[in-house]
Amino acid sequence: MPLWTPTKQWAQVLKQTGEGVTYERIPVPKPATDEVLVHIQFTGFCHTDMNAFNGDLPISTKLPLVAGHEGLGIVVACGAKVKDPKEGARVGIMWINRTCLTCAFCLGGEERLCEQAKFTGYTVDGTFQRATSIVKSLSGDRAGAYDAAEYAVVQAAHAVDIPGDVPFEKIAPLLCAGLTAYRAIKDCGARKGNIIAVVGAGGGVGSMALQFAKLKGFRTIAIDTGEQKKKLCQKYGASVFIDFATCEDVIHAVRSETDDGLGAHAVILAADRQEPIQQATEVMISFK
Repeated sequence: MPLWTPTKQWAQVLKQTGEGVTYERIPVPKPATDEVLVHIQFTGFCHTDMNAFNGDLPISTKLPLVAGHEGLGIVVACGAKVKDPKEGARVGIMWINRTCLTCAFCLGGEERLCEQAKFTGYTVDGTFQRATSIVKSLSGDRAGAYDAAEYAVVQAAHAVDIPGDVPFEKIAPLLCAGLTAYRAIKDCGARKGNIIAVVGAGGGVGSMALQFAKLKGFRTIAIDTGEQKKKLCQKYGASVFIDFATCEDVIHAVRSETDDGLGAHAVILAADRQEPIQQATEVMISFK
């Protein structure tokens, strides 16, 4: 029997991109046959949420919209066809809210490319509900986390199982920034002992990339600017820190820190500026 849920909830609602949100009551969504309703306990804040507010991405934003895609909570209702997760389960809601599950992309582990994909906090209402406090993020940079206590739906297949002994606030940043960084490290092609450069290493995604790289046995060159970012990168295992704002030749500086000056085995780009994207090919071994 479904756990009791109200018919109305408080939420932070965006009615027009480029404008602020309003705090108002909206209906609690009812899960479709393949969805679960989650009582949100905690949610992260991602820079992509700013894109949602501003309408910056090349897909149309649902309006009105409740943003947020790093939500964690308890399943309180399940659709008629859902066998797992069950009511009472601890789950996470990420960027991908729903896909077809049958196309080549879905079957090949590339669900984000599914033509029928729907995205939490962008094309489907997300996890920014009743926020009461902001908490410092794991990286100390843009990504943050909010307490929350309302409801959101997600396709059961995309509800992430969360271990019972892990606090929600420790998990929230991993649902987007962490996953992005992990996938980049996993797929970059480097091997244990190789050198990788991380651009934007002091930010939310970059700092997690450093930590995953250390666990994989990579040596890392962190590229960012400022003393605070330097200390953060060193804390998370960077072998070398290069300050792009004070360094006269970043490409030469990176190459000089690699074996025989040949360059890095891979570059992880966690910055959205054009210049580091162009420089990436010049610091890699293949492009000397």
